[in-house]
Amino acid sequence: MIRPVSLEEAQLLQDLSRLTYRATFQGTTSEENLQEHLDTAYDLARLETELGDPQVAYYFYQEGEQILGYLRLNEGQAQTESIHENSLEIERIYIHPDHKGRGLGQELMNFALDQARKRGKTAIWLGVWEHNAPALGFYQKNGFRQVGQHDFVMGDDVQTDLLYLKEI
Repeated sequence: MIRPVSLEEAQLLQDLSRLTYRATFQGTTSEENLQEHLDTAYDLARLETELGDPQVAYYFYQEGEQILGYLRLNEGQAQTESIHENSLEIERIYIHPDHKGRGLGQELMNFALDQARKRGKTAIWLGVWEHNAPALGFYQKNGFRQVGQHDFVMGDDVQTDLLYLKEI
């Protein structure tokens, strides 16, 4: 089941966010850079503010009592870039490392596409690290195409994210 994350679940969101981000990007930068990013991007007060923002939507992927993944969608001014006039941004889509390979990411992607359509959007987009081959393949398989790139700063490490867009 995919469901909205409530404000009362901010701590659970923080824990899952930090765990999945670390599992995905451990070893791609220094431990100091990684920790600085985790402390900033997944600060509890920041997550609580984002959960209260009507232009930001967080969703959990839940099986029974277990939270196995999450999704963050942005619209309007909450989008990190102005890529397309009438778009929805997938800022985060992560699955717990113990549950990868089960198609849960595809379910979250399908949900995001449905949300974009329900909101009357004509495109959906995201940024993905240029060296994250599994994610690049996943997005390409889902019909996304590269439309640009931007810098992603993690501590003192400047990385390149590719901007991918899918018209819907």
